[in-house]
Amino acid sequence: MQNPYLSQVGHERYSTDLSGVGGKLRNSPDDFVVREVSIVPSLSKTGKHTIAKVTARNWETNALLRILAKYLGIYSERIGFAGTKDKRAVTTQLLSFPVDEEKVSNLEIKDVSIDILGKSNRKIKLGELIGNDFTIKITNTKNTKDRLPPLISALKDGFPNYFGVQRFGSIRPITHLVGKEIVNNNFEEAVKIYLYAESNVEEEDRSFLRSLDNWEITLENLPERWLYERDLVKHLISKDNDFKGAIRKLPLNLSRLFVHAYQGAIFNKIIEDRLDSGIPLNAPQIGDLILPEDSNGCPNSLRAIEVTDFNLEKIEKRCSEGRAWVSGLIPGVDSKTSGGVQGEIENAALSYFEVEKEDFTIPHLPELSSFGKRRALHETPKNLTTEITDNGAIVNFALNKGSYATSFLREIIKSNDLSDY
Repeated sequence: MQNPYLSQVGHERYSTDLSGVGGKLRNSPDDFVVREVSIVPSLSKTGKHTIAKVTARNWETNALLRILAKYLGIYSERIGFAGTKDKRAVTTQLLSFPVDEEKVSNLEIKDVSIDILGKSNRKIKLGELIGNDFTIKITNTKNTKDRLPPLISALKDGFPNYFGVQRFGSIRPITHLVGKEIVNNNFEEAVKIYLYAESNVEEEDRSFLRSLDNWEITLENLPERWLYERDLVKHLISKDNDFKGAIRKLPLNLSRLFVHAYQGAIFNKIIEDRLDSGIPLNAPQIGDLILPEDSNGCPNSLRAIEVTDFNLEKIEKRCSEGRAWVSGLIPGVDSKTSGGVQGEIENAALSYFEVEKEDFTIPHLPELSSFGKRRALHETPKNLTTEITDNGAIVNFALNKGSYATSFLREIIKSNDLSDY
């Protein structure tokens, strides 16, 4: 039986009781502008990797890497990037390519511009960024002049650091469901959810696929634009229902995203349960594990400090200054559970999902196993400004890496329709 919480992903509790402005994001990709705050690697004249600032309009990151790799004649896994970006957006980020500058500069791809920065001796790695700057237009809002100012006032000091709806899929919120089956070693069910699960958008409907007789007919009925689905089905044809191997046909960062999304659903429930307990997300309690700031001013997820009677006052001060964060559990093989009330909340969430930290060892797909970590429960928007327009509002802000603009904006919009995000 499916855990009822998993069907509620994207509808987590809001942090305020204020009325939202309603409206919608991304009427056009130009309404959602994301600029990566990058960590530029050391540049040299003889480096093996070309470093470039790449701006893409309406490109999903994996699809962009795939087409770039195709034109460069390399595997997409060899292109380095620091973070996955939204598809329906205009995004700017650093990429590294293990080819000559001239080859990269000669690329011509629709809605993609490339600015060469130089060469480096190493590839850009996932997570090597400080954060992201956003300029986002919300359209078709209601009572904006009355509702927006009190919302911004309430949220300027922070909001729940939920994993955003795009982690689970705003059109097809299923990535966490696929991840659950992978963690449970149910690879056939994982593949079938990915192929067949219903969509919130009519043109993406795929329910008819369930009635097809075999994989050959399924492949004939898959639209050409469903590249990854086609790769899965081609493998199932050639390898006689090898579902584990089919998952391996996906880009590694995409298949890992399934497991991470399942972890994200558990983490989101931990936030909700702490809110339900009445304990503020940014108020350290005895037994909490605190993340200090790193050299870039971001939460250091690799270093957790336990709150005790001895250090409570000092940690309260650091948290109030925005230099430390109360953390929640991202369950994994080596992840550490908090003590005190927060530990009770985390253990209750694991029990609710009927999962243990050790389950994130996936012996048949070890590359998808997860060590787990800690994540800040609370995030504060930086450089926050707003502008009310004729049919909505423009919101400018910056967030630390790993935090979602949609998790902030849903606190302003408060729509129950995930496709609005």
